[in-house]
Amino acid sequence: MRCRVYRLLLPLLVSACAVCAAAENSMARVSSEHYVIETDVSRTFAEVARRHMENMLSAYRRTLPQFDSPLEQKFRVRIFRSRRAYDRAVPDMVRGSSGVFVSHRRLLAAYLGDRVPEAVFRTLYHEGFHQFMFQAISRDAPLWVNEGLAEYFAEGTWNGSGFTLGQAPLKRLHVLRQAMRNRDIVSLPELLSMNTDKWVRNIRIDRSRASVQYSQVWSFIHFLLHGDDERHRGRLMDYLEDISDGKDADRAFRRHFGRDMQVLTRAWGQHVFALQPSDKSVCKRNLRVLMTMALEVWEEPARMKDVAALSGLLLDTDDLKWSAKGPYGARFGSENRMQSAGLFTCPADQSSSDSSYRMIRINEKKPALFCTNHPGIVLRAYMQPKGGRMRIRVAERVVDTLDADVRQGGRPAAK
Repeated sequence: MRCRVYRLLLPLLVSACAVCAAAENSMARVSSEHYVIETDVSRTFAEVARRHMENMLSAYRRTLPQFDSPLEQKFRVRIFRSRRAYDRAVPDMVRGSSGVFVSHRRLLAAYLGDRVPEAVFRTLYHEGFHQFMFQAISRDAPLWVNEGLAEYFAEGTWNGSGFTLGQAPLKRLHVLRQAMRNRDIVSLPELLSMNTDKWVRNIRIDRSRASVQYSQVWSFIHFLLHGDDERHRGRLMDYLEDISDGKDADRAFRRHFGRDMQVLTRAWGQHVFALQPSDKSVCKRNLRVLMTMALEVWEEPARMKDVAALSGLLLDTDDLKWSAKGPYGARFGSENRMQSAGLFTCPADQSSSDSSYRMIRINEKKPALFCTNHPGIVLRAYMQPKGGRMRIRVAERVVDTLDADVRQGGRPAAK
């Protein structure tokens, strides 16, 4: 039997393996209007995943309104606690992935492992779009549009009542702009015609190449949906209608976007360099750097004080020389205290307080840095032991799905 499988947004022709009986018996099952969620994590996790997926389906349909017809059957989603259980449940050729859509079984699978829930949900948003594409739009969509839209939705933010789409993460912009400056990107004509074999070869040879390739298709979809005052959005919708009707994809692209790839490439590049990083991604960067510096300054988590004390040490102590390299190319240090002061400010914070963040101890455990300036979500930087050292992690959670102690600690301070 031949089937289509999406491995990390990647279609491959493989045969599926059976799910082990032990996993079957331990699965909690939650059904909703459009989804059947099964997981061995917990029933609570299944309920949270159900809410995420139903809201993301609404986001798919809101963005692509011509494809909102009733589903012929519910989407199946399985989320495993361990990578081992996940690998037993998916086809051999996609073991080692973090998520997959197995088309002939109409199954989306992912695992939690030691990842933060946010990472699992991003995988579900991405693979969930492949599931939606297969059932609602086309079973033979070109890779660039299938992967690009999946990446676009994976960057969405759910705040408990709906999704915000179209955000530009710092990481995407850094990776893509650097590649464009170095002329180390796939040309637009090659990207549009890339087949599965070439896509797989590129991302398996070099992980950095994979990051660039996915960022390219994300940014091109972002450009078509939001660039040039959204004048390309209708063209993208018409193109999707054509491929949904089974028309030749290359001809459909030329029909709706024209033949001049140089003009389109220039406009796309201008869009990439004009984009501003999302407030959320800047805030996550700030939290990561500040938590790293707090651990450097106080050495032991138990000795950590508050954000005001950290700010005083880093910004107001003349004899303390320090430097920190933030993710995605940014550098901070005592030589440029004005720039470094920006680390203490969330771009979404409209208050006049000295710092946008708070350091809180949850149940007298290790301290965490919180940001509560983004509607409906909490950003938290915390420490996790690994290999005898502390690893800094940054997590994003919807407020109404937080554990009670974290929700209490993450409440916004009175302004």
